[in-house]
Amino acid sequence: MVRKIADSILRKLLGALSETLHKAVTDAISGIIRGFLRRLTLVLLGAFLAVFGVLFLCLGLVRFLTLFLGEWLAWIIVGLLVMVLGVVVLFASMPRRKH
Repeated sequence: MVRKIADSILRKLLGALSETLHKAVTDAISGIIRGFLRRLTLVLLGAFLAVFGVLFLCLGLVRFLTLFLGEWLAWIIVGLLVMVLGVVVLFASMPRRKH
């Protein structure tokens, strides 16, 4: 009889402990996922706005250069500038080997 009461109390305590632990773990994991998704959204929005801004700057530069040069030459110059900028960013983002 005493053993059944002790088992019942132990089972209730373990159930409450496991429920509390489960709730704490799921809250922590959902907080981490929510923060990650928020940061990912902000990064994607920032990247989109940066690309959109660079696009408009390039189009404006072409329009400006067409005042002094031919349109085809303005497009070539801006294309070369964007390509050089892309290569610089590519080389800057590559990991460096340690000797």
